[in-house]
Amino acid sequence: MVEPTERPDILNMTQAQLDELVTNLQHKRLATRKRYEEAQAAKQRVRDDKARAQMETCLIRMNKELIAIDKKVAKFEKDYATLMQLKRIAVIEGEYSESEST
Repeated sequence: MVEPTERPDILNMTQAQLDELVTNLQHKRLATRKRYEEAQAAKQRVRDDKARAQMETCLIRMNKELIAIDKKVAKFEKDYATLMQLKRIAVIEGEYSESEST
């Protein structure tokens, strides 16, 4: 089992680092979806009914987890978009400069 990495300190990240974080989350989500689809294809190739039933049960759990991941990533992306909008407003009003975040 892969251990989660240390949580990034998003309050002290630059714009480029925040963009990279969002991109990495999207890539991980897509990679997880691909593994799920590969597992579904593998199930179709299994001939043993008992093994297929066990695989189906596992795939159902995986699909529920993928749905939850998609919801979390979508919420994160929405919050990120809100943060960027607030940052643009602060720049326009002169309350924020990019040098403060580096």
